[in-house]
Amino acid sequence: MARTRAEKAELDNRTFLDGAIYLYRRKNSTQGKWDIRLKLLGHKGYIIRSSGTANEHDAYKIAHELYLDCVAKQRAGRRLDSKRIASGLDDFLAAHEQHNKPADFTNVLAMARMLKGLVSKDRFDDIDTAYIVRMLHYVAANGRKGIASPNTYRRNVTRIKTIVKWWVSNSYMPSMPTMPVFQAEQNRRPHFSDSDWAKVEAAMPRFAEAEGVATRRDRFMLIHWMMVLYHTGLRMGEARGIRWEDIRAIADPDSPGTINVALNVAGKTGKRTTVASSGEVRGNFAALLELRRGDLQNPAADIYLHNDVPASSLVFCHPNGRPIGSFKKSFLTLLKMAGVTHSPDGRVRTPYSLRHTYATERLNAGVQEYHLARNMGTSVAMLEQHYGHTSTVGNVRELTKQRRKSGDAVDLEWLAA
Repeated sequence: MARTRAEKAELDNRTFLDGAIYLYRRKNSTQGKWDIRLKLLGHKGYIIRSSGTANEHDAYKIAHELYLDCVAKQRAGRRLDSKRIASGLDDFLAAHEQHNKPADFTNVLAMARMLKGLVSKDRFDDIDTAYIVRMLHYVAANGRKGIASPNTYRRNVTRIKTIVKWWVSNSYMPSMPTMPVFQAEQNRRPHFSDSDWAKVEAAMPRFAEAEGVATRRDRFMLIHWMMVLYHTGLRMGEARGIRWEDIRAIADPDSPGTINVALNVAGKTGKRTTVASSGEVRGNFAALLELRRGDLQNPAADIYLHNDVPASSLVFCHPNGRPIGSFKKSFLTLLKMAGVTHSPDGRVRTPYSLRHTYATERLNAGVQEYHLARNMGTSVAMLEQHYGHTSTVGNVRELTKQRRKSGDAVDLEWLAA
């Protein structure tokens, strides 16, 4: 009868649990570390691992724990002959690194590379919810800051899920483990305090005095764009799509003879009517209309030699009529000039801070959350979640709304009246 390779190598060996656990090492090995061979009922072949130690007692403890772990996996219906996670990460990277992917996918690839430092000799049958959490903690600890917020954990769960889904679809794992759930942060969003907004307004005239006609035009438009968002709370994309026919006059029920402004807006929650918080925004639209009318004499403009600005044309646009893609760069330049780029708690202000400022000011003024939510195209729950630093006093006038029938003529002269 042929001898086994282990017998030919003159092994020092020990047998436990009726042969279920078998420890062995080469007698002439310089390190003398014990290897483990397990035989489990119902499993074809052996489970072979290294104990990593030359101490027989410690080697048996490791082997026995491994044996119990394998029995538990069998009972749970999990495989015992799974591949190492490290090889699965290498295969995932090889399959995706050479292809053009969405911007966030680069973060998925970076995470896959980072996790190679964690998985070592771990195998796919080790992956469960607890192991996913271990992965997330490892990524957080090895990131730039060494910690991660709950929102970052949530994003990283999505990225790990992308990797695991690929493993499942390529038979590295039989099924998806249950992913951990992290609650979103209830952050108060950065806005402008009264004093900081006063600094912004004070810096606007100096900011507008720029060299070059194109730069002056862009800065002029930015200033009035900011004032419109400050008084309406519109999202940037919503403001980008406003046309002159979307603007109309409404009466202020508390101030007869005072004209306010209502805007027909198409936002991510559908179409709505948004009422400005102050009639002052009328002057901003009037200034923008006057600027646009200057394009009637500009040969490079889309409305050159027209009788007037078409009601269907965009409010915030270049001379050629195309929408302005972003004000972010010039917005930051103005904030730097005013010295208010960051909120008191250190967060960077963005154009979206204008929407947060509007919400904060309206709530502090006592506008009821239900009416404000409808005016902003959001929900009461979102207001309560992100603007907990405000307070309502109740019993204030509701935001007024009017509908203009389709086909009505659009009169813009009231802006300059």
